[in-house]
Amino acid sequence: PAVWRRGAPGREALPLLLGEVVEAARPVNADGTIVGGGANGGGTHVPVRWTNVAGAWAIEQLDMRFGEVRGANATGDLTGYVMTPCEHGQRAVCQRAIVWYTTGGSLEIGTLGGPDSFAFHINSTGEVVGVSIPARRRSIGNTAFFWSPDPLVGMVQLPVIGRSARATALSDVRPDGTRLVVGDSRGEPVVWVVPNP
Repeated sequence: PAVWRRGAPGREALPLLLGEVVEAARPVNADGTIVGGGANGGGTHVPVRWTNVAGAWAIEQLDMRFGEVRGANATGDLTGYVMTPCEHGQRAVCQRAIVWYTTGGSLEIGTLGGPDSFAFHINSTGEVVGVSIPARRRSIGNTAFFWSPDPLVGMVQLPVIGRSARATALSDVRPDGTRLVVGDSRGEPVVWVVPNP
């Protein structure tokens, strides 16, 4: 993997995990010092964070479980997914949306009642959007969610006409207290306006 930064001469190679074969760098924070992605290390695709300190890149494995980073906010909090034992009993493992904080630690953010969730983006206040499987998957399909760290809000399903939707990016909170969420529903673009919780 590599990064190209404004003001830096050309391409900068990112370090590899020990035994790594294939990797992907996906999101980057506002000042270009934190990059997230996934790395195939030891036969498992794991989530990683690259951090640039004083011009030198270092790699950190964020979780031992299979997963990947898909979104970053300005400060470098990351979001994506990990595979975890399934509570629903239908299969051995399920996919869970997760946040890895710049300050350390992580938080699995749950689902809409079904077995799986996947996070695509995180804004500067730590709100996350993605896709989840609700409890009634057959009638709805995968659906878009908005998640707030406010415990009174948590994860909410974004409205969609018809079936199946995903939310892939969201803005910071705008002056009017709303944020924009963008995504798609069965191939058609969708924009949601989410008010303050």
